[in-house]
Amino acid sequence: MNVDNVEPKELVKIAVDHAWNWFALHATQRLQSVNFFLVAMAFMTAAYVTAIKEELFLIAAGIAVLAMSTSYFLFRMERRIQYLIHAAEEALNPIQDAVATKLTLPQMNIVARVAETNPGGWKYSRVFKFMYSTTAAGFALGFVDALLRYQAYLSSSPSSSVGARIHASGVVMLITGTILLNKGTMQVAPSDALRRTASIIHLLFGAVLVTLGTAILIRDFLG
Repeated sequence: MNVDNVEPKELVKIAVDHAWNWFALHATQRLQSVNFFLVAMAFMTAAYVTAIKEELFLIAAGIAVLAMSTSYFLFRMERRIQYLIHAAEEALNPIQDAVATKLTLPQMNIVARVAETNPGGWKYSRVFKFMYSTTAAGFALGFVDALLRYQAYLSSSPSSSVGARIHASGVVMLITGTILLNKGTMQVAPSDALRRTASIIHLLFGAVLVTLGTAILIRDFLG
């Protein structure tokens, strides 16, 4: 866009609209990611409880790892969106400051005013960090509980062939998970959204399988 012949007033309007649209876009993405997180955690919690009740302890452990991974990746996404929102605020701040000075109306300097947290109040970033971290910690405890229940279940099993089958499944999970993690860490162009999504899926399932396989082999070795 050629702005050489644009009037200063019109240029200011373009700048304000651009900064505000940038802010609104990423603020909406932030809320959408939180909504996705809440819905996903509700389903995973229900699935985990059902797996425990049905004595599907390995599946419950896998669900816990998936929930922890989801919490971590969404937290990293939140950090990125927070940075993008701050970029828009840095662009809006001098414009609002100029308007406030011109109108002798300091209340128009909104970005600067809300940057100061009111006593007892939490910023969105702190709230989301607390939400993601506590959820991940809760599912980490659930993961340990599922493995302990699984170990108790094996101790009460009379079948001698169960141990060999479990050991083989642990090896398969570990190898498959490692392959998926390697695929997930391959570099992908930022513009290729489909491949980026596939990489995230590979990382999630690879982490689940590696964790489960390692836990099974450790239990088999110690037991």
